Amino acid sequence: RRSSDLFNGLRTAGFEGTVMANEGCISDAVRTAVPADFLEGVRLVVQSPLNDPDDPSTQLYNAVLQTYDDTGVDPLLAEGSYVFLAMSGLDVATAGLEGEVTPESVAAAAKGMAWEELPGSGGRHFRCNGGAEPDHPAVCSNAVLTGELDADLQVQNYAVVGDDEARAAAPAPAAGRRPPAA
Repeated sequence: RRSSDLFNGLRTAGFEGTVMANEGCISDAVRTAVPADFLEGVRLVVQSPLNDPDDPSTQLYNAVLQTYDDTGVDPLLAEGSYVFLAMSGLDVATAGLEGEVTPESVAAAAKGMAWEELPGSGGRHFRCNGGAEPDHPAVCSNAVLTGELDADLQVQNYAVVGDDEARAAAPAPAAGRRPPAA
């Protein structure tokens, strides 16, 4: 209800600027409670391009569901993609792991990985060397995937924003030290 109240408040106030929200803010209840002409064009930050059958990320995610899902996961609900992104990210980040699997060897493999595409993410890349967000060295990407609600209130026009290999290539600063301002 909060999301529909927020959108209806903006509409009532006559707001005409760009509205950007998280994909979790758009539910069937919101689609019912807020006029479609206000929601059309809302930009969303999303995890995966779930309703784009031509996107390689969506094709991979759907292939995994078709092969392994026996519980009936709805491929258009974002929750399942969150688990897929986490597991595929761990797989990519630890591909270079050598020797015994320990917390230290997993961390070393992740920190030493190259800049790679995160499977299922719509083309976003990640690298876990601490350079993506120097204040938060565990963050592995500064990229987001955005989409726009169309007239049928479905997400379309996906775009990757902030996918910056140069920034991700920078090594993390020493603990407690910030890099110099640019």
